[in-house]
Order: sequence, then C-alpha cells, then structure tokens
Amino acid sequence: MSDGEEAHLPPSQPLPPAVGAADPAKANAWLDEQTTLIRMQIEDMKRDEAIRSRSLRVRHAADIIKLALELAAAAVVVVAAIAFAVMLWSATRANGLVIEAFSVPPDLEQRGLTGEVIAAKILDRLATLQAETVSNRPPSSYANNWDNDIKLQIPQTGVSFGEVNRFLRSWLGHETHITGEIYRTPDGFSITARTGTHNSPTFSGKEGELDALIGKAAESVYGATQPYRYAVYLSGHGEVEKAAQIHHQLLVTGSTLDRAWAFTGLAQQTGAAGDFIKGIALQKKALALKPDMLLAYENLAAFYGSLAWDEQSLAMLNKAIALAASGRDTMMNADFFAVNPLQDRSNRDLLISDYQSVLALDRQLLAAPDRQTWHVAYQNDLDACGSLHDSACVADRWAAMPPAADELDRLGNRSALQVAYADLGMWDKVLEIEPEITKGLSGAGELGRFFMRHLENPLAALAHAGTGDFVTANRLAADTPLDCAKCLMVRGRVAAMAHDWDIADAWYRRAVAAAPSIPLIHSDWGQMLLARDDTEGAIAKFRIANSKSPRYADPLVYWGEALMRQDRSDLALAKFAEAARTAPNWGRLHLKWGRALHYTGRNEEAQKQFAIATGLYLTAAEKAELAAARR
Repeated sequence: MSDGEEAHLPPSQPLPPAVGAADPAKANAWLDEQTTLIRMQIEDMKRDEAIRSRSLRVRHAADIIKLALELAAAAVVVVAAIAFAVMLWSATRANGLVIEAFSVPPDLEQRGLTGEVIAAKILDRLATLQAETVSNRPPSSYANNWDNDIKLQIPQTGVSFGEVNRFLRSWLGHETHITGEIYRTPDGFSITARTGTHNSPTFSGKEGELDALIGKAAESVYGATQPYRYAVYLSGHGEVEKAAQIHHQLLVTGSTLDRAWAFTGLAQQTGAAGDFIKGIALQKKALALKPDMLLAYENLAAFYGSLAWDEQSLAMLNKAIALAASGRDTMMNADFFAVNPLQDRSNRDLLISDYQSVLALDRQLLAAPDRQTWHVAYQNDLDACGSLHDSACVADRWAAMPPAADELDRLGNRSALQVAYADLGMWDKVLEIEPEITKGLSGAGELGRFFMRHLENPLAALAHAGTGDFVTANRLAADTPLDCAKCLMVRGRVAAMAHDWDIADAWYRRAVAAAPSIPLIHSDWGQMLLARDDTEGAIAKFRIANSKSPRYADPLVYWGEALMRQDRSDLALAKFAEAARTAPNWGRLHLKWGRALHYTGRNEEAQKQFAIATGLYLTAAEKAELAAARR
C-alpha cells in the first residue's frame, strides 16, 4: 500500500507486545475487533459520501431552477418590451376611423337610440358608402386612408390594456375621430358630425326623417375625410357635377398624387360625356404628374380607341402592358391590377388581329370575379369569333353574354354582335340590328352622336354596300370622320365593292398612313387589289399584314388565293395549312384549300376539304362556288 493510501485508513490501536506473545487467541480476537471497527468506519464514510452527493445534486437542481426563473423573468420583460414596441409601431401607423358615441337628447336614449346606437348607424352608412365606391385607386394611396378600419369607441372606466392602446393610437397615430350630437329643434331634429378641423355641416329634418339625417351626416364625413372616393361614389350614382367640384378642389388643395387622380377622374367624366379629345388632354396632365400611372395609359388607350385612332391606342396599350410587366403598380388597387393587364393584352391583340390570343386571354378574364370584366371580355370574344369567320363561336359567345347593367351596356353588346356579323359578311343581320342601335344612340346625347358617326354609320355603310345599296352606303360613309383610320378603310371598302378601284386605293392609302401598325388595313387593301386582279400588289400587302400579325389568317388565305391565280396552287397549299392553325372553322379557307388540292391532282384530299367546308358558314357566293367545285 502506498503512503497516500495509508493516510486514508482510520487509526487503529497498536497490538500490545505482551498480548501477541503470551496468548495468540487473544491476539486473533483483538485483530477481529479491529477489522470489524475498520469496516464500520468504512460504512460510515460511504453513508457520508452518499449524503454529500445527494446534497450536491439538490444544490445543483436548486441552482438550475433559480436560473430558469431568472431567465423566465427576463423573457417576460423582453416579450413585454417587444409587445409594447409593436403597440407603439402599430400606433404610429394607425389610420383608422374611430366613431365616438354621439350626444343625444334624453328622450331618444329612453327610446333606445343612445349615443352608441347613433354612432353605430353612422358606421353602417360609412361602410355602405365605401362598399359602393369602386375605384382603381388603391386605399393606401390616400393621405388619410382608413380603408376598412372603421370602429366604434365605447367609453370605459379605469385603466386597461385597451385604454392604453387607444391612448397611444390617438397620440402617435393618424386616426380620424368622429364626434357629434343630435339635438331637438321646433320641427324635429338636427344632427352634426364633426371630423376634426373640417367644416361640419348641420342637417335638420322632421321627427320621422332621423335615419335620412344620419345618412346625410355620414356622407358629409365621407366627403370630408375621403374626398376622391366620395367623388367616385357621386359619379357612379349620377351626381357628376358634384363629383367634378370635388376633383377641381383637389387640383387646388391636394397632393401631387391627389391631383393626378383628380385629373384622371375629370378625364373619365369627360370621356363618358363623349368629349374624348378633352379627356385625352386631361389624362395627359395626370401623366405629367405621375408618368408611371398605369390607369392613365389605359384610359388614353380607351379614348384613342373610341376615336378609332388605332395607332395611338395601340401605342398606349403597349406602354400599359410594359408598365404592368415591370412589377406591381402601387397607384392601382391590387384587385384591378390583377385583371387590367389581361384586359389590356386582349384589347391589344384585337387590334393586331391575334384573335386566338384574344379568346385565350378572355377565358382568364372570365375567371375573375369582376362582372364588368366579363362584359368587356364577351364583347371582345364576339369580335374575335367574327374575325375568325366562326359563326358557331359567335352564336356561343352571344348566348353566354351576361345581362347588361344599363342601356348603354346593352347597346354595346348589340353593337359587338353587329361587328361580328359584319366580319362574317352577314349583311342582312347587320341591318336587322341597325334600327335598334340607331334609336338607342339617338337618345344618348353627345356620346350617342359620337358613336353613331364613329361606329354605327361605318358598319351600316358596309352592310348597305354588301346588299347593293350604294346610294345609302356612300351617304353613310361620307358622314364618317376623316381622322378615323377604320372609317377611312370603310370608305375604301365601299368603293371597292362598287369597283371604284382608284377611289378605293386612295382611301386605303390614307387609312394606312393613319394607322400603319394595324394589319387589318393592309389585309383589306390587299383584298381590294386582289379583286382588281393585281395579284402582285395584293401579295405585297398580304406580306406586310402577315409580318405584323403572323397568326392572322386572312392575309394567308387571300395570299393563297393570289398564288392560285398565278397558277401556283402548290405554293398556296402551305398558306392554307398555316391559316388553318388559327382559323380552323373558316368555311372559305377549306373551300379554297380544296380547290388548290384539286388543281394539284390530289382529288381525294380535296373532297375532304370540301366536306369540311360544307359544315361551316359560307356566303351565298361561296356556297355556289363550293357546289361547282364538288361537281
């Protein structure tokens, strides 16, 4: 055993020399006793060690619990600090509307019309006004926006979390507080709703008119706190003059953004009255203030489109589409931003004659919840179906058209159907609708007269020329504006129908100069040259139209016809096959395709194309040609 180990053994009694020598038995007994004593001392040491170990463990656990409690207390403090910081941050961003209990006469309180009840009625009316205000402008763009954050403030006693929160919002935020009172007058009641520093008109009425007075008071609050929204509401409810007054006031007192929106509101009102030139000027003033305002480009495209300034309309649509593609427009309501760019692309593709794209985009628009979007989508569909020469598609879209909201929308629907019939060459059906639209537009004031000259007269002129009444056709065409590209094209087409080739050529030249990017005009000019038997000139125009709109079937089909006249039916087949990819239900296409196949000796394939043509819409002349070809 080492020295270190001996030092830990318990002390023992030394063996007396006499005992060990005289009596070995006693010596052994003594040793046994010493062994027993040592063992007992070892057991005591083990018990002491166990007790010490348990004590250490208890002390360690106590230390851990103490640390946990301290951490928990620290966490509570941190959470409380974060909660308070969030409350402060939220308070600084508070923009809601708080309606406090009104002061009311005692007799009204006895009838249950307490101050809280009156405040609740004000709240309900404000919520209704807001729900009936449909605007492209996002709520976040208003300086004192309260959006849907409208609430009552009920008085409480004592200090509570809610009271502290209200105090902070009132101190640090930008909430609008509404107070007011109702008091008796000799004839009934008067009510005043106050909105801080704004003027607070008083409305008076008889005993039974209290609800109406509350409604007027709520409107005064809406107008004082949300002037642009109120102007939109008034305009939507026919009070255009009042709305215009608010817009003009915003031009004087509003921020740069308010002024841009005020110009936009005035432009829309002016356009709705039929003065699109003035509307364009006003909308350009909005763009000068906010060059990235998506709605401004969309409105300009609509105004130019109404004037049939198609080149300018196309340019504005392209700018709107590019702007929307660049990211979220913070100057447009998110709901509208999700839909408007689709509508812009549909309108653009209608102008550049990509009709299959129009139908695809309109399917997306019809999935949107905005019924006004559905309305426009179906109108574009009708035009696209007619331009694809698909009569079944036209019938399907017309059957699915939702009911019109008002008389102008109804006329718009009927006009879209009339355009589709004109695209199909169904002149009798165009003329059937003409008296109805003429009567409706004649009762629509300046706006009606505008659309009569820019839209209805050109369609009617084509229909009368199509039925051989060139006297009426020329009279109506002569009344169309000379700055309207499609009107110039119509004049050219009417002249071409009468075989006045030089006159037609001059009108088409002017139409292309007015709208060089519109493929329809180039294709129409090519058809005139083809009818004149100028196949090389016609092919040149069809080539231009095809370069501007590769998915436009008309120039391809008529290009194929021109090649057939040049005895190149073998080359025409490729044009017909390409056209069939975008206009598969065009009867004339399959008729001419069959003839080209016949001329190249592929009679069995030709009969298949003739059979397809038989089941599709054909004009009377085309039916006669098909019958002769099948024989």
